[in-house]
Amino acid sequence: MAGAGNVKDSGEEIPPFFMPQRYKLLFKVMEDHKNSSRLGRKPMPQDVKQKLAQVSKAYNEFKTAEKTLIDIEKAMQMKT
Repeated sequence: MAGAGNVKDSGEEIPPFFMPQRYKLLFKVMEDHKNSSRLGRKPMPQDVKQKLAQVSKAYNEFKTAEKTLIDIEKAMQMKT
């Protein structure tokens, strides 16, 4: 029987709870740096987030009503 060997040699990953804290911190810093240039991951102030939600909701309602009217017009044309 050979020894247990190295975990990396066996192709297995080390579970996160076995990693030292400094590596967890390093990975977190690297992840934050990678996501800092992505608009979807940047933190938004609460008032800006609420305004965006209101505008998005109004636009969604407008597009839904527009699609409904187009569907009704198509159905009316199909009848004639």
